[in-house]
Amino acid sequence: MDTAEKLDITKLRYVLYARKSTDDPKKQVRSIEDQIAECRLFAARNVLTIVGDPIIEKKSAKIPDQRPAFKQILDDIRDGKYDGILSWHPDRLARNMKEAGVIIEMLDEGVIKDLKFATHYFSNDPSGKLLLGILFTLSKHYSDKLSVDATRGTRSRLAEGKTATPKYGYINEEGIYRPDPENFDLMCQAWMMRRDGVSIEDICKFLNEKGFYRMVKSSGKKLFATKQKLSDIFRDPFYYGLLIQASQSVDLRQMYNFQPAVSEEDYNLVHNSHIEDLSQVRPTVPPPTHSGSWSSALFAIAQCESAHQEAVRVNSTCTSGATTKNVSARNEVSGQRSSLTSCTSS
Repeated sequence: MDTAEKLDITKLRYVLYARKSTDDPKKQVRSIEDQIAECRLFAARNVLTIVGDPIIEKKSAKIPDQRPAFKQILDDIRDGKYDGILSWHPDRLARNMKEAGVIIEMLDEGVIKDLKFATHYFSNDPSGKLLLGILFTLSKHYSDKLSVDATRGTRSRLAEGKTATPKYGYINEEGIYRPDPENFDLMCQAWMMRRDGVSIEDICKFLNEKGFYRMVKSSGKKLFATKQKLSDIFRDPFYYGLLIQASQSVDLRQMYNFQPAVSEEDYNLVHNSHIEDLSQVRPTVPPPTHSGSWSSALFAIAQCESAHQEAVRVNSTCTSGATTKNVSARNEVSGQRSSLTSCTSS
């Protein structure tokens, strides 16, 4: 007699798991409600016991170990809280081979006693697990193909100078960027302020006082300026017309009448000033001490060495004019090490 025949499914405790990974909140809620409704109907028809509230997850199953709710379900099954899982379809449980393998292994070991699906018949026997494995493989293939198709579509649209990526100061009209009437001029002012040396913190304060924002189309939510967002903006060549995406670059100025928020020359000035700011980083060297032990002296030497390596890393990315700063930092570290060596010798 196989495993399925030995089990009385009416005595098992099932957890209802629903998942949808779309980014559209309205579609997400609707689809999850449908999954739960069909699973509850299936449970009523087959006299299954659902323990607790449905477990809802809004994350993709394509990459393993990215779903905390699903992981908790498996842990709870191991702890004896549930006997099986009820879900809408096998692809709700896994779209990757690692988690698919974990599920089948737990079935083999008898940890998961049963799986039930509203749209698929599963029997806990060799043939049932073979079919389940095939469905998991097909689910992974679907996700992989969808990713490839999406990337190809993005590259094709990008070759035409079109993309759906939102940008501050612009309105995206079917992939074409047009100046936002309410925020474009403020974006231009922000670039000029940064070119003239105004700090990002002061620019952020200025923009927020003026009501600068970007509107999220799907929700209507306004996203206001932050120091991190501005830091990203001032490193983005899009604002002078060069769009970089999907390992491709497109000059929007040659594609259509794109209106830059900053000239290429001013962008380079801002970008170069950022590099110069990094070149000013100096190592923090602890002062020598004449009263410490061997261990404290060695610890200080290690700190000096770490500071020296950081100075070399930062200055190696700068222009040749920064070389003297690199040598200076090295000399400072060397001097500190000599002082510490004399200290420990005495």
